[in-house]
Amino acid sequence: MVLNEELSSHMPLENRPELRVDPRSDLILAANAAACQFYQQSESTLMQTPLHELLSSRSAQLDPLTQLPNRQLFLDRLQQSLTELQRSPSGLAVLFIDLDRFKPINDSLGHQAGDAVLIEVAQRLQSLLRKQDTLARIGGDEFVVLLKEVTAIQAVERIAQTLLNALALPFEIPQGVVEIGGSIGVAMGPQDAQTAEALLQKADLAMYRAKHNGRQQWMFFSQALGQEAQRKFHMEQSLREALEADELKLQFEPIINAAETKLFALEVQVCQQSLDLLGQDWESLLPVLSQSILGVQFSEWQLQAALEVQQSLSQSSLFVPMAVSVPGIHFRQKSFVDFVETALHESEVDPQLLILQLDESSLNHSSMDVAQRIHALNELGVQVVLEQFGLQGVSLLQLARLPFAAIKVGDLGLRNLSHGRRVPMHENTQLAAAILAFAYQLNKTLIATQIYSNDQWHFMQSQHCQWGQGPYLGKAMSAEALVDYLVDLNAQRLEPVDRDDCDPLYENFDD
Repeated sequence: MVLNEELSSHMPLENRPELRVDPRSDLILAANAAACQFYQQSESTLMQTPLHELLSSRSAQLDPLTQLPNRQLFLDRLQQSLTELQRSPSGLAVLFIDLDRFKPINDSLGHQAGDAVLIEVAQRLQSLLRKQDTLARIGGDEFVVLLKEVTAIQAVERIAQTLLNALALPFEIPQGVVEIGGSIGVAMGPQDAQTAEALLQKADLAMYRAKHNGRQQWMFFSQALGQEAQRKFHMEQSLREALEADELKLQFEPIINAAETKLFALEVQVCQQSLDLLGQDWESLLPVLSQSILGVQFSEWQLQAALEVQQSLSQSSLFVPMAVSVPGIHFRQKSFVDFVETALHESEVDPQLLILQLDESSLNHSSMDVAQRIHALNELGVQVVLEQFGLQGVSLLQLARLPFAAIKVGDLGLRNLSHGRRVPMHENTQLAAAILAFAYQLNKTLIATQIYSNDQWHFMQSQHCQWGQGPYLGKAMSAEALVDYLVDLNAQRLEPVDRDDCDPLYENFDD
Protein backbone atom coordinates (compact mmCIF):
# COMPACT_ATOMS: atom_id res chain seq x y z
CA MET A 1 0.00 0.00 0.00
CA VAL A 2 1.44 3.37 -1.04
CA LEU A 3 1.89 6.00 1.61
CA ASN A 4 0.12 9.22 0.58
CA GLU A 5 -2.15 11.97 1.91
CA GLU A 6 -5.23 9.75 1.85
CA LEU A 7 -3.64 7.38 4.36
CA SER A 8 -3.27 10.17 6.92
CA SER A 9 -6.81 11.48 6.45
CA HIS A 10 -9.13 11.32 9.44
CA MET A 11 -12.38 11.35 7.46
CA PRO A 12 -15.08 9.55 9.43
CA LEU A 13 -15.48 5.98 8.32
CA GLU A 14 -19.19 6.41 7.59
CA ASN A 15 -18.37 9.11 5.04
CA ARG A 16 -15.95 6.98 3.10
CA PRO A 17 -17.74 5.75 -0.04
CA GLU A 18 -15.69 2.60 -0.33
CA LEU A 19 -17.16 1.37 2.97
CA ARG A 20 -20.83 2.12 2.27
CA VAL A 21 -22.94 -1.01 2.17
CA ASP A 22 -26.67 -1.19 1.65
CA PRO A 23 -27.93 -2.87 4.88
CA ARG A 24 -30.51 -5.10 3.22
CA SER A 25 -29.79 -8.19 5.24
CA ASP A 26 -28.03 -9.41 8.34
CA LEU A 27 -25.41 -11.04 6.12
CA ILE A 28 -24.55 -7.75 4.45
CA LEU A 29 -24.53 -5.97 7.80
CA ALA A 30 -22.05 -8.53 9.12
CA ALA A 31 -19.87 -8.07 6.04
CA ASN A 32 -20.04 -4.32 6.48
CA ALA A 33 -18.93 -4.57 10.12
CA ALA A 34 -16.06 -6.90 9.21
CA ALA A 35 -14.91 -4.53 6.45
CA CYS A 36 -14.98 -1.57 8.82
CA GLN A 37 -13.00 -3.46 11.44
CA PHE A 38 -10.42 -4.60 8.88
CA TYR A 39 -10.02 -1.05 7.56
CA GLN A 40 -9.63 0.38 11.05
CA GLN A 41 -7.00 -2.27 11.95
CA SER A 42 -5.09 -1.69 8.69
CA GLU A 43 -5.20 2.06 9.09
CA SER A 44 -4.09 1.79 12.72
CA THR A 45 -1.14 -0.43 11.73
CA LEU A 46 -0.10 1.95 8.97
CA MET A 47 -0.41 5.03 11.17
CA GLN A 48 1.68 3.35 13.88
CA THR A 49 4.46 2.42 11.42
CA PRO A 50 7.17 5.09 11.48
CA LEU A 51 7.61 6.88 8.19
CA HIS A 52 11.34 6.11 8.11
CA GLU A 53 10.56 2.37 8.29
CA LEU A 54 8.26 2.59 5.28
CA LEU A 55 10.84 4.57 3.36
CA SER A 56 13.62 2.18 4.41
CA SER A 57 11.62 -0.76 3.11
CA ARG A 58 11.29 1.00 -0.20
CA SER A 59 14.93 2.11 -0.43
CA ALA A 60 16.17 -1.36 0.49
CA GLN A 61 14.89 -2.52 -2.89
CA LEU A 62 16.70 0.16 -4.88
CA ASP A 63 20.31 0.74 -5.89
CA PRO A 64 21.29 3.90 -3.98
CA LEU A 65 23.35 5.36 -6.84
CA THR A 66 21.08 4.91 -9.86
CA GLN A 67 17.73 4.42 -8.04
CA LEU A 68 17.16 1.36 -10.21
CA PRO A 69 15.83 -1.89 -8.74
CA ASN A 70 18.57 -3.86 -6.99
CA ARG A 71 19.35 -7.55 -7.37
CA GLN A 72 16.73 -8.79 -4.92
CA LEU A 73 13.89 -6.74 -6.39
CA PHE A 74 14.91 -7.81 -9.89
CA LEU A 75 14.90 -11.48 -8.90
CA ASP A 76 11.48 -11.07 -7.29
CA ARG A 77 10.04 -9.54 -10.45
CA LEU A 78 11.75 -12.14 -12.62
CA GLN A 79 10.35 -15.02 -10.56
CA GLN A 80 6.88 -13.51 -10.68
CA SER A 81 7.16 -13.11 -14.45
CA LEU A 82 8.27 -16.73 -14.83
CA THR A 83 5.25 -17.85 -12.83
CA GLU A 84 2.94 -15.78 -15.03
CA LEU A 85 4.34 -17.49 -18.14
CA GLN A 86 2.39 -20.59 -17.21
CA ARG A 87 -0.75 -18.72 -18.30
CA SER A 88 0.81 -16.92 -21.28
CA PRO A 89 1.91 -18.03 -24.76
CA SER A 90 4.77 -15.50 -24.81
CA GLY A 91 8.19 -15.77 -23.19
CA LEU A 92 10.73 -13.49 -21.55
CA ALA A 93 14.41 -12.69 -21.85
CA VAL A 94 17.09 -11.72 -19.34
CA LEU A 95 19.96 -9.57 -20.63
CA PHE A 96 23.07 -9.50 -18.44
CA ILE A 97 25.14 -6.39 -19.24
CA ASP A 98 28.74 -5.91 -18.14
CA LEU A 99 30.44 -2.62 -19.00
CA ASP A 100 33.74 -2.81 -20.90
CA ARG A 101 36.70 -0.59 -20.04
CA PHE A 102 34.92 0.83 -16.99
CA LYS A 103 37.58 0.07 -14.38
CA PRO A 104 40.27 2.30 -15.96
CA ILE A 105 37.87 5.25 -15.55
CA ASN A 106 37.66 4.63 -11.81
CA ASP A 107 41.42 4.14 -11.59
CA SER A 108 42.43 7.19 -13.62
CA LEU A 109 39.62 9.71 -13.00
CA GLY A 110 38.35 8.61 -9.59
CA HIS A 111 35.17 7.06 -8.23
CA GLN A 112 33.12 10.21 -8.77
CA ALA A 113 33.77 9.91 -12.49
CA GLY A 114 32.83 6.24 -12.36
CA ASP A 115 29.60 7.05 -10.52
CA ALA A 116 28.72 9.70 -13.11
CA VAL A 117 29.16 7.15 -15.89
CA LEU A 118 26.99 4.57 -14.08
CA ILE A 119 24.19 7.12 -13.60
CA GLU A 120 24.33 8.08 -17.27
CA VAL A 121 24.36 4.40 -18.31
CA ALA A 122 21.22 3.79 -16.24
CA GLN A 123 19.41 6.75 -17.79
CA ARG A 124 20.52 5.89 -21.32
CA LEU A 125 19.46 2.24 -21.09
CA GLN A 126 16.16 3.04 -19.34
CA SER A 127 15.16 5.40 -22.14
CA LEU A 128 15.39 2.54 -24.65
CA LEU A 129 13.12 0.11 -22.81
CA ARG A 130 9.35 -0.29 -22.61
CA LYS A 131 7.34 0.45 -19.48
CA GLN A 132 6.70 -3.24 -18.81
CA ASP A 133 10.44 -4.06 -18.90
CA THR A 134 12.74 -3.85 -15.87
CA LEU A 135 16.26 -2.45 -15.77
CA ALA A 136 18.27 -3.14 -12.60
CA ARG A 137 21.80 -2.59 -11.35
CA ILE A 138 22.97 -5.67 -9.48
CA GLY A 139 26.45 -4.51 -8.49
CA GLY A 140 29.59 -2.75 -9.72
CA ASP A 141 29.34 -2.20 -13.45
CA GLU A 142 26.73 -4.92 -14.00
CA PHE A 143 23.18 -4.24 -15.15
CA VAL A 144 20.37 -6.63 -16.05
CA VAL A 145 17.24 -6.23 -18.13
CA LEU A 146 14.01 -8.21 -17.94
CA LEU A 147 12.14 -8.17 -21.24
CA LYS A 148 8.55 -9.36 -20.88
CA GLU A 149 6.08 -10.52 -23.53
CA VAL A 150 8.77 -11.78 -25.87
CA THR A 151 7.39 -13.52 -28.97
CA ALA A 152 10.43 -13.56 -31.28
CA ILE A 153 14.17 -14.04 -30.81
CA GLN A 154 14.80 -11.42 -33.47
CA ALA A 155 13.22 -8.75 -31.27
CA VAL A 156 15.60 -9.63 -28.42
CA GLU A 157 18.56 -9.46 -30.80
CA ARG A 158 17.51 -5.99 -31.98
CA ILE A 159 17.15 -4.73 -28.41
CA ALA A 160 20.51 -6.18 -27.39
CA GLN A 161 22.21 -4.49 -30.33
CA THR A 162 20.42 -1.20 -29.59
CA LEU A 163 21.68 -1.28 -26.01
CA LEU A 164 25.24 -2.03 -27.18
CA ASN A 165 25.09 0.86 -29.65
CA ALA A 166 23.97 3.19 -26.87
CA LEU A 167 26.85 2.09 -24.61
CA ALA A 168 29.37 2.64 -27.41
CA LEU A 169 28.53 6.36 -27.67
CA PRO A 170 30.80 8.77 -25.77
CA PHE A 171 29.83 9.75 -22.21
CA GLU A 172 30.15 13.40 -21.24
CA ILE A 173 30.84 13.71 -17.53
CA PRO A 174 32.25 16.60 -15.47
CA GLN A 175 35.72 15.05 -15.62
CA GLY A 176 35.72 14.89 -19.44
CA VAL A 177 34.52 12.70 -22.29
CA VAL A 178 35.01 8.95 -21.85
CA GLU A 179 34.19 5.89 -23.93
CA ILE A 180 33.25 2.46 -22.66
CA GLY A 181 31.20 -0.32 -24.22
CA GLY A 182 29.44 -3.43 -23.12
CA SER A 183 29.13 -7.19 -23.37
CA ILE A 184 25.67 -8.77 -23.12
CA GLY A 185 24.62 -12.31 -22.32
CA VAL A 186 21.04 -13.39 -23.03
CA ALA A 187 19.01 -16.22 -21.49
CA MET A 188 15.43 -17.04 -22.48
CA GLY A 189 12.65 -18.06 -20.13
CA PRO A 190 11.29 -20.59 -19.66
CA GLN A 191 13.41 -22.46 -22.24
CA ASP A 192 16.79 -21.99 -20.53
CA ALA A 193 15.61 -22.12 -16.89
CA GLN A 194 12.43 -22.00 -14.82
CA THR A 195 13.79 -20.17 -11.77
CA ALA A 196 15.01 -16.61 -11.48
CA GLU A 197 18.43 -17.46 -10.03
CA ALA A 198 19.13 -20.12 -12.66
CA LEU A 199 18.08 -17.88 -15.53
CA LEU A 200 20.24 -15.01 -14.29
CA GLN A 201 23.20 -17.37 -13.89
CA LYS A 202 22.85 -18.58 -17.48
CA ALA A 203 22.67 -15.03 -18.81
CA ASP A 204 25.83 -14.36 -16.80
CA LEU A 205 27.60 -17.33 -18.45
CA ALA A 206 26.63 -16.06 -21.88
CA MET A 207 27.93 -12.59 -21.00
CA TYR A 208 31.33 -13.97 -20.01
CA ARG A 209 31.58 -15.80 -23.32
CA ALA A 210 30.69 -12.60 -25.19
CA LYS A 211 33.41 -10.75 -23.28
CA HIS A 212 35.90 -13.56 -23.91
CA ASN A 213 35.11 -13.46 -27.65
CA GLY A 214 36.16 -9.84 -27.97
CA ARG A 215 33.68 -7.61 -26.09
CA GLN A 216 31.12 -5.17 -27.53
CA GLN A 217 28.84 -8.01 -28.57
CA TRP A 218 25.90 -10.06 -27.36
CA MET A 219 25.57 -13.82 -27.06
CA PHE A 220 22.72 -16.19 -26.22
CA PHE A 221 23.05 -18.95 -23.68
CA SER A 222 23.35 -22.41 -25.24
CA GLN A 223 23.56 -25.98 -24.06
CA ALA A 224 27.24 -25.98 -25.07
CA LEU A 225 27.88 -23.10 -22.66
CA GLY A 226 26.04 -25.01 -19.95
CA GLN A 227 28.16 -28.10 -20.55
CA GLU A 228 31.31 -25.99 -20.45
CA ALA A 229 30.22 -24.57 -17.09
CA GLN A 230 29.67 -28.10 -15.83
CA ARG A 231 33.15 -29.13 -16.94
CA LYS A 232 34.61 -26.11 -15.18
CA PHE A 233 32.68 -26.97 -12.01
CA HIS A 234 33.94 -30.57 -12.00
CA MET A 235 37.48 -29.35 -12.73
CA GLU A 236 37.34 -27.00 -9.74
CA GLN A 237 35.95 -29.78 -7.58
CA SER A 238 38.73 -32.18 -8.58
CA LEU A 239 41.41 -29.55 -7.96
CA ARG A 240 39.94 -28.62 -4.57
CA GLU A 241 39.84 -32.26 -3.47
CA ALA A 242 43.41 -32.83 -4.67
CA LEU A 243 44.65 -29.80 -2.73
CA GLU A 244 42.86 -30.85 0.43
CA ALA A 245 44.23 -34.40 0.15
CA ASP A 246 47.76 -33.10 -0.64
CA GLU A 247 47.83 -35.21 -3.81
CA LEU A 248 49.51 -32.67 -6.11
CA LYS A 249 53.24 -32.89 -6.82
CA LEU A 250 55.68 -30.48 -8.45
CA GLN A 251 58.22 -30.88 -11.21
CA PHE A 252 61.06 -28.56 -12.18
CA GLU A 253 62.12 -27.53 -15.68
CA PRO A 254 65.59 -26.00 -16.15
CA ILE A 255 66.01 -22.58 -17.77
CA ILE A 256 69.47 -22.47 -19.25
CA ASN A 257 71.88 -20.57 -21.45
CA ALA A 258 73.17 -23.30 -23.71
CA ALA A 259 75.90 -21.14 -25.24
CA GLU A 260 77.44 -20.14 -21.91
CA THR A 261 76.52 -23.38 -20.13
CA LYS A 262 74.79 -21.65 -17.24
CA LEU A 263 71.64 -22.55 -15.32
CA PHE A 264 69.40 -19.53 -14.87
CA ALA A 265 66.64 -21.03 -12.72
CA LEU A 266 64.25 -23.92 -12.29
CA GLU A 267 60.66 -23.28 -13.30
CA VAL A 268 58.12 -24.81 -10.92
CA GLN A 269 55.32 -26.77 -12.62
CA VAL A 270 52.58 -29.20 -11.66
CA CYS A 271 53.85 -32.64 -12.61
CA GLN A 272 52.18 -34.67 -15.33
CA GLN A 273 51.05 -37.37 -12.90
CA SER A 274 49.10 -34.77 -10.93
CA LEU A 275 47.49 -33.46 -14.12
CA ASP A 276 46.55 -37.03 -15.04
CA LEU A 277 45.00 -37.39 -11.59
CA LEU A 278 42.88 -34.30 -12.29
CA GLY A 279 42.05 -35.58 -15.76
CA GLN A 280 43.14 -32.27 -17.30
CA ASP A 281 46.03 -30.76 -19.20
CA TRP A 282 47.67 -27.55 -18.02
CA GLU A 283 46.10 -25.40 -20.76
CA SER A 284 42.61 -26.46 -19.65
CA LEU A 285 43.42 -25.82 -16.00
CA LEU A 286 44.78 -22.29 -16.50
CA PRO A 287 41.37 -20.58 -17.04
CA VAL A 288 40.09 -22.15 -13.81
CA LEU A 289 43.08 -20.83 -11.87
CA SER A 290 42.82 -17.35 -13.36
CA GLN A 291 39.07 -16.86 -12.90
CA SER A 292 38.24 -18.75 -9.71
CA ILE A 293 39.09 -17.90 -6.11
CA LEU A 294 40.42 -21.47 -6.07
CA GLY A 295 43.36 -20.05 -8.03
CA VAL A 296 44.45 -18.25 -4.85
CA GLN A 297 44.42 -21.46 -2.84
CA PHE A 298 46.37 -23.28 -5.55
CA SER A 299 48.90 -20.44 -5.87
CA GLU A 300 49.53 -20.38 -2.13
CA TRP A 301 50.06 -24.14 -2.09
CA GLN A 302 52.42 -24.04 -5.08
CA LEU A 303 54.59 -21.25 -3.67
CA GLN A 304 54.84 -22.85 -0.24
CA ALA A 305 55.62 -26.28 -1.74
CA ALA A 306 58.33 -24.74 -3.94
CA LEU A 307 59.90 -22.98 -0.96
CA GLU A 308 59.95 -26.27 0.96
CA VAL A 309 61.97 -27.83 -1.87
CA GLN A 310 64.16 -24.73 -2.01
CA GLN A 311 64.79 -24.96 1.73
CA SER A 312 65.80 -28.61 1.39
CA LEU A 313 68.22 -27.79 -1.45
CA SER A 314 69.76 -24.94 0.54
CA GLN A 315 70.47 -27.31 3.41
CA SER A 316 72.50 -29.36 0.93
CA SER A 317 74.35 -26.18 -0.17
CA LEU A 318 72.54 -26.17 -3.52
CA PHE A 319 71.42 -22.64 -4.33
CA VAL A 320 69.41 -22.22 -7.53
CA PRO A 321 66.61 -19.66 -8.12
CA MET A 322 63.12 -21.07 -8.59
CA ALA A 323 60.56 -19.42 -10.86
CA VAL A 324 56.96 -19.76 -9.66
CA SER A 325 53.96 -18.66 -11.75
CA VAL A 326 51.30 -16.61 -9.96
CA PRO A 327 47.70 -16.37 -11.23
CA GLY A 328 46.47 -12.83 -11.70
CA ILE A 329 43.63 -13.35 -9.24
CA HIS A 330 46.24 -13.97 -6.50
CA PHE A 331 48.68 -11.24 -7.51
CA ARG A 332 45.90 -8.61 -7.49
CA GLN A 333 45.01 -9.31 -3.87
CA LYS A 334 46.15 -6.53 -1.53
CA SER A 335 47.62 -9.10 0.86
CA PHE A 336 49.77 -10.78 -1.81
CA VAL A 337 53.10 -9.13 -0.97
CA ASP A 338 52.58 -9.79 2.74
CA PHE A 339 51.86 -13.45 1.95
CA VAL A 340 55.10 -13.77 -0.01
CA GLU A 341 57.10 -12.10 2.76
CA THR A 342 55.61 -14.40 5.41
CA ALA A 343 56.20 -17.51 3.30
CA LEU A 344 59.86 -16.54 2.78
CA HIS A 345 60.33 -15.84 6.47
CA GLU A 346 58.80 -19.14 7.56
CA SER A 347 60.80 -21.17 5.05
CA GLU A 348 64.04 -19.24 5.74
CA VAL A 349 64.72 -19.13 1.99
CA ASP A 350 66.85 -16.30 0.60
CA PRO A 351 64.40 -13.99 -1.27
CA GLN A 352 66.95 -13.70 -4.08
CA LEU A 353 66.33 -17.38 -4.84
CA LEU A 354 62.66 -16.70 -5.65
CA ILE A 355 61.40 -15.44 -9.03
CA LEU A 356 57.69 -14.78 -9.49
CA GLN A 357 56.18 -15.08 -12.96
CA LEU A 358 53.12 -13.07 -14.04
CA ASP A 359 51.24 -13.48 -17.29
CA GLU A 360 49.75 -10.58 -19.22
CA SER A 361 46.28 -11.07 -17.70
CA SER A 362 47.76 -9.99 -14.35
CA LEU A 363 48.28 -6.55 -15.84
CA ASN A 364 44.55 -5.97 -16.44
CA HIS A 365 44.46 -3.78 -13.38
CA SER A 366 45.54 -0.33 -12.33
CA SER A 367 49.07 0.21 -13.70
CA MET A 368 49.97 2.05 -10.50
CA ASP A 369 48.86 -0.89 -8.32
CA VAL A 370 50.79 -3.38 -10.47
CA ALA A 371 53.96 -1.26 -10.39
CA GLN A 372 53.70 -0.74 -6.62
CA ARG A 373 53.37 -4.48 -5.99
CA ILE A 374 56.34 -5.29 -8.22
CA HIS A 375 58.45 -2.62 -6.50
CA ALA A 376 57.42 -3.99 -3.08
CA LEU A 377 58.50 -7.49 -4.15
CA ASN A 378 61.80 -6.11 -5.46
CA GLU A 379 62.41 -4.49 -2.08
CA LEU A 380 62.03 -7.92 -0.49
CA GLY A 381 64.71 -9.19 -2.88
CA VAL A 382 62.22 -11.05 -5.10
CA GLN A 383 62.44 -10.52 -8.86
CA VAL A 384 59.37 -10.51 -11.12
CA VAL A 385 59.25 -11.85 -14.68
CA LEU A 386 56.56 -11.40 -17.33
CA GLU A 387 55.69 -14.72 -18.96
CA GLN A 388 53.84 -15.61 -22.18
CA PHE A 389 54.66 -12.22 -23.64
CA GLY A 390 53.10 -11.62 -27.05
CA LEU A 391 50.12 -13.95 -26.59
CA GLN A 392 47.53 -11.75 -24.86
CA GLY A 393 48.10 -8.25 -26.20
CA VAL A 394 49.46 -6.32 -23.22
CA SER A 395 49.85 -2.57 -23.69
CA LEU A 396 53.40 -1.96 -24.90
CA LEU A 397 53.51 1.39 -23.11
CA GLN A 398 52.47 -0.30 -19.87
CA LEU A 399 55.10 -2.99 -20.37
CA ALA A 400 57.83 -0.40 -20.89
CA ARG A 401 56.95 1.30 -17.61
CA LEU A 402 56.75 -1.80 -15.41
CA PRO A 403 59.94 -2.99 -13.65
CA PHE A 404 60.07 -6.56 -14.94
CA ALA A 405 63.47 -8.19 -14.56
CA ALA A 406 62.98 -10.43 -17.58
CA ILE A 407 60.46 -11.28 -20.29
CA LYS A 408 59.54 -14.84 -21.20
CA VAL A 409 58.38 -15.28 -24.78
CA GLY A 410 55.78 -17.93 -25.58
CA ASP A 411 55.59 -20.33 -28.51
CA LEU A 412 54.61 -17.58 -31.03
CA GLY A 413 53.64 -20.25 -33.57
CA LEU A 414 57.22 -21.44 -34.11
CA ARG A 415 56.89 -24.98 -32.75
CA ASN A 416 56.52 -26.50 -36.22
CA LEU A 417 59.72 -25.11 -37.71
CA SER A 418 61.17 -27.99 -39.72
CA HIS A 419 64.30 -29.70 -38.50
CA GLY A 420 67.53 -29.36 -40.49
CA ARG A 421 66.44 -26.52 -42.78
CA ARG A 422 66.91 -22.77 -42.67
CA VAL A 423 64.17 -20.97 -40.72
CA PRO A 424 61.72 -19.56 -43.31
CA MET A 425 60.70 -15.93 -42.84
CA HIS A 426 56.99 -16.62 -43.06
CA GLU A 427 54.28 -14.75 -41.19
CA ASN A 428 54.89 -16.39 -37.80
CA THR A 429 58.64 -15.75 -37.77
CA GLN A 430 58.15 -12.15 -38.86
CA LEU A 431 55.70 -11.60 -36.02
CA ALA A 432 58.03 -13.33 -33.55
CA ALA A 433 60.98 -11.25 -34.75
CA ALA A 434 59.01 -8.02 -34.25
CA ILE A 435 57.90 -9.00 -30.74
CA LEU A 436 61.41 -10.06 -29.73
CA ALA A 437 62.93 -6.89 -31.17
CA PHE A 438 60.61 -4.75 -29.04
CA ALA A 439 61.37 -6.74 -25.90
CA TYR A 440 65.10 -6.50 -26.60
CA GLN A 441 64.87 -2.71 -26.90
CA LEU A 442 63.49 -2.59 -23.35
CA ASN A 443 66.87 -3.87 -22.14
CA LYS A 444 65.27 -6.89 -20.49
CA THR A 445 66.58 -10.43 -20.29
CA LEU A 446 64.73 -12.52 -22.89
CA ILE A 447 63.79 -16.13 -22.13
CA ALA A 448 62.40 -18.42 -24.81
CA THR A 449 59.92 -21.09 -23.69
CA GLN A 450 58.56 -24.27 -25.24
CA ILE A 451 61.72 -25.02 -27.22
CA TYR A 452 61.18 -28.32 -29.05
CA SER A 453 63.82 -28.29 -31.78
CA ASN A 454 67.25 -27.00 -32.75
CA ASP A 455 65.74 -24.82 -35.50
CA GLN A 456 63.42 -23.19 -33.03
CA TRP A 457 66.24 -22.54 -30.55
CA HIS A 458 68.57 -21.28 -33.29
CA PHE A 459 65.97 -18.76 -34.46
CA MET A 460 65.34 -17.48 -30.92
CA GLN A 461 69.07 -17.05 -30.35
CA SER A 462 69.35 -15.07 -33.59
CA GLN A 463 66.82 -12.64 -32.09
CA HIS A 464 68.91 -11.87 -28.96
CA CYS A 465 67.16 -14.54 -26.86
CA GLN A 466 69.98 -16.42 -25.12
CA TRP A 467 68.04 -18.06 -22.30
CA GLY A 468 65.57 -20.85 -22.96
CA GLN A 469 63.60 -23.79 -21.67
CA GLY A 470 61.68 -26.69 -23.13
CA PRO A 471 62.10 -30.40 -23.93
CA TYR A 472 64.94 -29.72 -26.37
CA LEU A 473 67.03 -27.92 -23.73
CA GLY A 474 66.12 -29.98 -20.67
CA LYS A 475 63.18 -32.04 -19.50
CA ALA A 476 61.27 -31.32 -16.31
CA MET A 477 62.17 -33.51 -13.35
CA SER A 478 60.73 -34.47 -9.99
CA ALA A 479 61.87 -33.01 -6.67
CA GLU A 480 63.58 -36.33 -5.90
CA ALA A 481 65.62 -36.13 -9.12
CA LEU A 482 66.64 -32.51 -8.55
CA VAL A 483 69.55 -33.17 -6.22
CA ASP A 484 71.20 -35.61 -8.61
CA TYR A 485 70.66 -33.20 -11.49
CA LEU A 486 72.24 -30.28 -9.65
CA VAL A 487 75.16 -32.39 -8.41
CA ASP A 488 75.81 -33.55 -11.96
CA LEU A 489 75.76 -30.02 -13.39
CA ASN A 490 79.54 -29.85 -13.50
CA ALA A 491 79.71 -33.09 -15.45
CA GLN A 492 77.31 -31.51 -17.97
CA ARG A 493 79.44 -28.33 -17.99
CA LEU A 494 76.50 -26.38 -16.59
CA GLU A 495 76.80 -24.20 -13.54
CA PRO A 496 74.36 -21.94 -11.69
CA VAL A 497 74.43 -18.29 -12.67
CA ASP A 498 76.80 -16.22 -10.56
CA ARG A 499 74.97 -13.38 -8.81
CA ASP A 500 77.83 -11.09 -9.77
CA ASP A 501 77.15 -11.86 -13.43
CA CYS A 502 76.39 -8.76 -15.48
CA ASP A 503 73.07 -10.19 -16.65
CA PRO A 504 70.31 -7.58 -16.08
CA LEU A 505 68.22 -9.93 -13.96
CA TYR A 506 70.82 -9.83 -11.21
CA GLU A 507 71.89 -6.21 -11.42
CA ASN A 508 69.78 -5.39 -8.35
CA PHE A 509 71.13 -8.28 -6.28
CA ASP A 510 74.09 -6.44 -4.81
CA ASP A 511 74.66 -7.35 -1.17
